[in-house]
Amino acid sequence: MKCTLKSFVVTTLAAAVSFSTFAADDTKTVDSEKIEGIEWGIGGGPMYDPDFDFGVTVTPSLAYLFDTSKASSTNAMAAHGSNKNWNVGVDNYWYMFDDRVKAQFYAAYTDAADLTFFDPFVTKRVQPIAVQTISSRGHLVYQVFENAYIGPSFRFNKRTNERDSSEPGSLGNSSS
Repeated sequence: MKCTLKSFVVTTLAAAVSFSTFAADDTKTVDSEKIEGIEWGIGGGPMYDPDFDFGVTVTPSLAYLFDTSKASSTNAMAAHGSNKNWNVGVDNYWYMFDDRVKAQFYAAYTDAADLTFFDPFVTKRVQPIAVQTISSRGHLVYQVFENAYIGPSFRFNKRTNERDSSEPGSLGNSSS
């Protein structure tokens, strides 16, 4: 109980500090009429996450207009934890042709030397796992009528771990 309470207090304090250090505007809510050219901001600061432990995150963001649509954005992300887990990625949201066309693209790489995995079937416990993940997803959609869009989308995940595949509950190497 003492460990759980200590973890909760530390997480709450770290989240409060991290929240107070983010200065960049959320580009998804930026007023399109106020954007001239490209506007950028950078957020970041300390963080706590169960899989990254204590760490530092940086999130530079760009906001821009293609036309009279709402603001489009490109956001980069980087995080490094005290347990040597790290992550880098980029996330784009594009709005074009008066919001009739929307595109989203996300790509990230995570190298987790000490990720926690709960195996509910074999070991029924939390166990450490070393894993590298490449992930990407996106879509390009066209508005057919109000609040209804149609278009292609994709999702790619490739996960490789270093656990022995003969070990009970091992995730092995997987991709989808």
